[in-house]
Amino acid sequence: MIIVSGQTEMTSTTEQDPLVRRFLKAVVPRRVRAWFWHRAWGTSDLSLRHKEVADRVGQLVPRTGWLLDVGGRTLGLSPLLSGHVSPRVVVVNLDRSLLTRPGPSEMCVVADGTRLPFRSDTFGVSTCIDVLEHVPAPLRPALLYEMKRVTTSAVILHIPNAGTSRLFDRILYALSRDEHIRALTLDHLVIGTPRVGEIASVLPGCRVRRRRNAWLWLLLVLAYQAPRLRHLVAGLLYASLGWLDRCPPFYATMVEWCPSGAPGIRGHLDR
Repeated sequence: MIIVSGQTEMTSTTEQDPLVRRFLKAVVPRRVRAWFWHRAWGTSDLSLRHKEVADRVGQLVPRTGWLLDVGGRTLGLSPLLSGHVSPRVVVVNLDRSLLTRPGPSEMCVVADGTRLPFRSDTFGVSTCIDVLEHVPAPLRPALLYEMKRVTTSAVILHIPNAGTSRLFDRILYALSRDEHIRALTLDHLVIGTPRVGEIASVLPGCRVRRRRNAWLWLLLVLAYQAPRLRHLVAGLLYASLGWLDRCPPFYATMVEWCPSGAPGIRGHLDR
């Protein structure tokens, strides 16, 4: 289901899917497809950062809860939640091209994150995964205030680590030949990555954890630009060097905030 400007549009995933995809959906159970997607295809930078957030969401969202993903895409977060919980996911994005073929537990809304079309306290958890650094700095407080307004339990943000990401973004921009990745990286360099202090001014008392070894992140992003066997190359790379993700320098930061009186976030986070 896609909602645009207050109008609801039902989309048929069967009509949009290729024949092979329809056949696999018909004969392969959803949980098996999710496991395969994660094991065989889930070593890209995109899937790894979504998995980190999904692991945290799995500790917070009730099985029948609602989750808001601001600036996300269809089948980005929801396939990775099946092993934890099965919440209903509302994906909000201004770019309709990222909202095609919604999953069975997804609802898509074409809307501006700085003016969310939802009542206060609608969602248990709201997430924003590597989006804030593409939002101009003057608009970031409005987006964070809106996420705060519609959330009852936790706001989870995944952003580049402002302390180290600029150097590695410069390296990636120099080495990459993928125009899409270069455009995204240029956003980081021109707009600037958000700092924790900037976020804490809107979400006071938020907690921070540094994530993703920057050198391994760079290798994985470059490996996924290989014309052939990129999934195999990246999978072997992460299988052999995945332990580095626990070591600095860290490329990413996960920021979590709970409203006053909401249940606490389980697990240790560094300030």
